[in-house]
Amino acid sequence: MARWLLIIVSLLPASAVFAAEEEAPKPLETFPVATRGNMVLLPVRVWDQSRILLFDTGASTTCFDLSERKRLGSDIGEVRIHAALGSLLTNAYSAPAMTLGNLPLLPTMRVVCFNLAPLREAADTDFDAILGIESLMPFIVQIDFDRGVLKVFAAGSSDPAWGDPVPLWFNPRGNPKMELTLCGVKRTYLIDTGADGIFIDRRLCAKLTELGKLRPVGSGAQLGLLGRMESTTYAAGQVELGRFKHSNLRVDDGQNNIVGLKYLARYCVTFDFPNRTLYLRPGVRYSDPDDDPKDLSGLHVIESHGKLRIDWIDDGGPAEAAGLQVGDQIARVDRKDAAGYRLLELRKLFASREGRKIQLTTIRAGETREVEIILRAPTPPSEKADAGRAPKTE
Repeated sequence: MARWLLIIVSLLPASAVFAAEEEAPKPLETFPVATRGNMVLLPVRVWDQSRILLFDTGASTTCFDLSERKRLGSDIGEVRIHAALGSLLTNAYSAPAMTLGNLPLLPTMRVVCFNLAPLREAADTDFDAILGIESLMPFIVQIDFDRGVLKVFAAGSSDPAWGDPVPLWFNPRGNPKMELTLCGVKRTYLIDTGADGIFIDRRLCAKLTELGKLRPVGSGAQLGLLGRMESTTYAAGQVELGRFKHSNLRVDDGQNNIVGLKYLARYCVTFDFPNRTLYLRPGVRYSDPDDDPKDLSGLHVIESHGKLRIDWIDDGGPAEAAGLQVGDQIARVDRKDAAGYRLLELRKLFASREGRKIQLTTIRAGETREVEIILRAPTPPSEKADAGRAPKTE
């Protein structure tokens, strides 16, 4: 597509080229954001204060932390919240006045409250609230992950430089979806800027694993507003979206089909919400290998009150085999004070190399224990199920 555009431009007279450049739409607002597929954080003014909100196309409703409940006043009824791990009926509140730069966000929105601390700890990122998709539906939103810039355009704006158009669908809650072909199977995927990578529903995952199109390479856990769920990470043969193709990307099994930031960050993405279109232009990381480290320990840690504690242990993983338990405090890692590690550093260590031995000093009920875990890839779910079945007899 880019080569075709260059040929067309070269045939235009100079005056026409300058005119075309002058007619490129100007953004209403521009904000710096993180690169490489990290969380998209935006400064939103609420209660005459600047707050940091996570832009989440997978969230239909804006969500504040429980600490803000009193400021929201009395509830105005109930609303059902849908998330990756299920749904929940919770209280709704009138949205406070909010502005993104000079753009007022929808004043009629309902908002909800949840404890966001576990999400902040798991992401190792600080934010005050989650900005739901309905806030920006009247606009066009472009995220340039190469330059680290988010731009907001007025509805009706357009620019050939935005790239290839991809049709968008919206579920009943207003979240955007698109068609993606993974290992030769086309499905509709939720586009979720609040998610990390690519997730596929477990039934499809089992089918592709049996066909040998998915290979397990690690394990992890999906964390959301409604809790967490164990997952297995796979290497996928090929992922196709229109003319764009990628090989050997990492995908996780889950309850729904989701495309998150690690995939989107390979492009400059433009959400034309009013016209139900997503534009994709390949970025500098378009062909990069998917080097996101995946856990080989079966051990998932959070920071709580200044201490590292085990929050989740995968069934049948190295951590379970070593006798570790949820709630154990990790005091030392490879004879180094655990307080000297950031959560991201620990995740990289626990995903470093199969066969690597890691020494942990843990504390449980006041008792100190020395534990060794040996990193290894998880057992595929199909093999776990086979191991639990009685052998066939003739």
